[in-house]
Amino acid sequence: MKKILSPLILLIMSSLLLTSGCEEKPLPVFDFAEIQACHRQNNFDEAAIRNQLTGTWTWAYVYQIGRATGPVGSYTEYTGMVLSFLPDSTGMYTAPDGSTLAFTWDIAESSGNYYTIQTNVFVPQIHGALWFCDGVMICNAAIFGGEDTYFVKE
Repeated sequence: MKKILSPLILLIMSSLLLTSGCEEKPLPVFDFAEIQACHRQNNFDEAAIRNQLTGTWTWAYVYQIGRATGPVGSYTEYTGMVLSFLPDSTGMYTAPDGSTLAFTWDIAESSGNYYTIQTNVFVPQIHGALWFCDGVMICNAAIFGGEDTYFVKE
């Protein structure tokens, strides 16, 4: 019995020591329907959308429904991406690798009473309908077969 307990105690102690200093960072939880409902309650017009968009946004999450394996969510795919939208309609895209790209932007109203971001250079993560709520922005391109990209305002 003593021979069985010693390895068991060693295993338990080892796992406690290995995990004792590890603290997982909680991931943000995004509920598309909740954010969309919040956005609709605010009755954003073009000026309000422009005001909401102005600032710096850090990429947080992407949800892709068009993959052959089915819907996939990721908290790491675009880690490090930052978008800055200035009031003068200029902006800066910082890619996950740290490279930057300047752009100009504008807001366009699309059929279906939603707004999109128009840029002079292609930034794939900011296509689709815009939804805002409490410092979260969704670029909802899944409705076009793309991905929903979530950003958090700094």
